[in-house]
Amino acid sequence: LDVAHAYCVISVPLLVETGMDDLADVVAVIDCDERTRIARVRKRDGCDEGAARKIIAAQAARNERLQAAHVVLDNNRGLEELRRRIGRLHRDLTHHRARRGYDLITRIR
Repeated sequence: LDVAHAYCVISVPLLVETGMDDLADVVAVIDCDERTRIARVRKRDGCDEGAARKIIAAQAARNERLQAAHVVLDNNRGLEELRRRIGRLHRDLTHHRARRGYDLITRIR
């Protein structure tokens, strides 16, 4: 492992809500529109729309999450597209780490 290019991924579902975003050099947020988010919560939890909306309302608002992000991964197009975007983020992170820079602020499309 080349430590000059290494980084650690910490997956924290409530990163912004717990204030743990301060622990990271780069915060990546996986984002999708509200309609998609509601549909995914309903499918995951087997609940109706009202319950899904309550679950989402208990989390940080979308604009708060996006404001905390250095990188936003658009997740409206499905798992394969998200995997492609994560691969691109990996390449960008290793490139930026190699330059010792943390100026990676972008929306990966």
